[in-house]
Amino acid sequence: MERLPVMTIDGLHYIESVIVSDNPYELTLLCDTHWKGEVFEVPATVVHEGREFMVTGVDVGESSKLEHLRELRIPSTVRHIFPEACVGIKSLRKVNIPDHCRVYSGAFAECGIEELILGENVILEEGCFEGIRATHVNIPYTTKWSPWRREDYESDSCFEFLPVSADSMDDFIEIVFGHSMWHLMREPDMNPTKRILEILNEHHEALAEWGYESPEEITDGLTFDINTCLWHPGWIRVEYDDAEGIYFITAHDREYGCKQEVGFVQESELFNIMDKLIREGMTDEEIDEIRKRWWSIP
Repeated sequence: MERLPVMTIDGLHYIESVIVSDNPYELTLLCDTHWKGEVFEVPATVVHEGREFMVTGVDVGESSKLEHLRELRIPSTVRHIFPEACVGIKSLRKVNIPDHCRVYSGAFAECGIEELILGENVILEEGCFEGIRATHVNIPYTTKWSPWRREDYESDSCFEFLPVSADSMDDFIEIVFGHSMWHLMREPDMNPTKRILEILNEHHEALAEWGYESPEEITDGLTFDINTCLWHPGWIRVEYDDAEGIYFITAHDREYGCKQEVGFVQESELFNIMDKLIREGMTDEEIDEIRKRWWSIP
């Protein structure tokens, strides 16, 4: 494939992100020897010829053999780290992957990474972290991966991603990270009920305003009572869908028997959506927008 024209902005090299976006104001940063210092932070936005561009990708440049880089900081604007973008950077010790980012095949293969921080709703392709040094990484519930290798697909649009589960953990480790001590060091899965409770307990003031009480564990979720102007009295059911890595919330009114359901909720927005549902209720348009956000994730 012919290489897109390279533009230089503030000493760094970029190409347009036309492969994954039709937005003319998105750029992909090229990983090359213009990355200076032991700690490099990918810009979230840059200005070129009077126009502001959002940096949404990282790709391999002419040379990614960096010998000084120890920490790579990636902003929330980045959605794609392309194949072999940062491959073989032996000095690299720490990297974060932001929420909703897709890490393509071999992106960080054979790097010296010892500390890897994964955001929510991250997608990991085969071999993207193969050969790194880390032996313990927290894998969020919302992480997705492909159980097949890229060459098994006729096109990128056919790529299928699945949530990481207890049953698939060994295959996930082998395909994404390669053979390593991960088989002995992986963290046990967290119970969905426990995770929902942890999220709720970060918002004590809101729980008091909801009239929150009587939490009860159910299969893959939680129910609890509420008492607000809208739900007087009422109760909430929150269920985690392990197959899709998303949550479903149902609010019930005990007096009138009515209810409102919201599906396709990502963990990063779980509390905010519950809070809106309990305090104000949600319109059909708002519920549909949540569904659309889920289906638009790459």
